[in-house]
Amino acid sequence: MPEVVAVRKKESDDRTHFHVDLVGNHSDHITSGEPIMISVERAISLMLTERLWVKTPEGESDVVKGKCSVCGHEPYIRTAADAENEEKLLALPEM
Repeated sequence: MPEVVAVRKKESDDRTHFHVDLVGNHSDHITSGEPIMISVERAISLMLTERLWVKTPEGESDVVKGKCSVCGHEPYIRTAADAENEEKLLALPEM
């Protein structure tokens, strides 16, 4: 049950906002302490068999497939707790 702890952001094509490009989670078999970073596409595939989640100020929230709230970009991931114009994943530490 991987907890998403970091992201890598990528500027949108029109350079007005950012998208989540990679997400990272910790693994017990990696001793460096750095998160393992995977693509959005891989995260969506992984969500078919495992729960991806993130800690939010309100508690835990599942990571879900969605669209960018600004431009509708897909494939994209968000949290189930996001408001219409809010993206909690973008607030995670950047790696």
